[in-house]
Amino acid sequence: MSWKKKEDYANSVSHARMIRHLPVSIGVIGAGDVGRNLLLGLRLLGKGTIENLSFWEMNPNQAQRILHEVGVIRAFNDPLVPLRYEEDLSGCDVVVFAASGGVPPLGDEKKVDVRLLQYEANARILGEWIDKLESTGFTGLYFILSDPVDFLCQTAVECFSLPSRRVIGFGQGVMYARAAFYGGAQVHIYGPHGAGLWVANDPFNYDPLLSQELTQKTVVENVLIRGLGFKPFIAPAFTSGALSMLSYLRSESHYASHYIQ
Repeated sequence: MSWKKKEDYANSVSHARMIRHLPVSIGVIGAGDVGRNLLLGLRLLGKGTIENLSFWEMNPNQAQRILHEVGVIRAFNDPLVPLRYEEDLSGCDVVVFAASGGVPPLGDEKKVDVRLLQYEANARILGEWIDKLESTGFTGLYFILSDPVDFLCQTAVECFSLPSRRVIGFGQGVMYARAAFYGGAQVHIYGPHGAGLWVANDPFNYDPLLSQELTQKTVVENVLIRGLGFKPFIAPAFTSGALSMLSYLRSESHYASHYIQ
């Protein structure tokens, strides 16, 4: 299905199960580079939508750092969404998978798609958490933010028997943002987070050559950041993560992916 205007997307019927009552409780698995920026975004922007924000992190020092840095941020008269560390996230309405078994070092992007390199380790960790959560009565939604987003959504449904309506992938938001950075807000994106993505320059004035150029720039943007000596995690955490997830919860227009059997 395609939409000529983003407003049409908001009025369409989503395959995923929607949140009907706000505010919700959210649990985040993993507080590394992506996870801690996600927590920061949700805390700062989630007031009125998020009631409680919890997280789990394997590294105890990192967990304490998050509590004593992200957790203490507040305005004088406007407290933010409360943040706490939790071992058990099964009582949450939404669990976000932001963990990683290891991000490839700088330089590996020259050899292969670094997103795909993370699949085996991240799929294993995701499976362990699904088994743990489902066995303790979790019935909420899974938001997948770790790479490779689309393949992990497929794994959650096909290998761990989750109904597809409970699994939503959040990787396309940053791809749209990167495309819009080069081509303007009117661009549309189609396809996965990574190789196979296509950027349309304008649905009302489509230019195939310009679209091809925008697609190339968008797909290799993460390689550009790595070439500067940094791992690209800030934009994904906020754009694919916090902003897109909050839009989903508020039934607003956003980019996300759903694996449909």
